[in-house]
Amino acid sequence: MSETLFERMGGENAVTHMTHFIYANMLQDDRLKPYFHNVNLQRQMLKMQVFLTKVLCGDTSYGATSLKEVQNYLSEQGLNDKHFDVVLECVCTTLENMEINNSIKGEVTQKIYQCRDEVIGMQ
Repeated sequence: MSETLFERMGGENAVTHMTHFIYANMLQDDRLKPYFHNVNLQRQMLKMQVFLTKVLCGDTSYGATSLKEVQNYLSEQGLNDKHFDVVLECVCTTLENMEINNSIKGEVTQKIYQCRDEVIGMQ
């Protein structure tokens, strides 16, 4: 059986580090940081870690209830398609800083991008 992208990335430890770096990048981005006022960052980071784990293991369905909850929250906060692009930029920056090879970096961003419509509520 071939390794999942999650396993090739380095497993749980790598995804945990990736999540922390993504949030560090998002909190420095003026386009995103206003959305983190009064937000439980530990809870949000855990949600991101679960999302990334599922997506990188090949499960792009994430879970209708969980994703719907996330999507509703994002919509209420005024986040939209453009914000998804900014988050994806933060993911790419994170992967570069983690020195992930280009092949894996491309696969990771593609897997996340495949969830775009579902995350921003287009489906």
